[in-house]
Amino acid sequence: NGLKGCEIELSYPSVGATEQAVLAAVLADGVTVIHNAAKEPEISQLCHFLNGMGAVICGMETEHLMVQGVKRLHDSGNISLKEVNTKQLKLPLELLRKAGANVREEEFSLHISMKDRPKALSVCTGPYPEFPTDLQSPFMAFLACAKGESRIREQVFEDRFGTAAALRK
Repeated sequence: NGLKGCEIELSYPSVGATEQAVLAAVLADGVTVIHNAAKEPEISQLCHFLNGMGAVICGMETEHLMVQGVKRLHDSGNISLKEVNTKQLKLPLELLRKAGANVREEEFSLHISMKDRPKALSVCTGPYPEFPTDLQSPFMAFLACAKGESRIREQVFEDRFGTAAALRK
């Protein structure tokens, strides 16, 4: 019947765990409160991005995030990232293109848009310059709505597949 809002107490303010909890909570039924959430800038950036898609998230930059679940998120349209060294993201950007995204690189900025559901991909993590294990969980969520069957092979940190159980729910 879908995810239900709840209180989540993280034993450690993990960026990955906080991201996954927020991503699950935005479409859960009811309110989710995440205690001991990570306060890194990428968490507040993710929350602002999701709020722009119709999510309702409060408490950014604190250790307590409150997420009011919504029925659906709307398309974010285009995203632009400033002060990005795109040369360090060659493989992730190549995979986004293969999935159907329009990726435009400039000297220190990046512009990405996507009109349709992603195409299925095969991804294998590894040490730089291979696909970064830290992007495996977000890519898994991205590929969960892909057309066709995607495969991810994790060669760095096997516990990253915990995201799969949450997506299955």
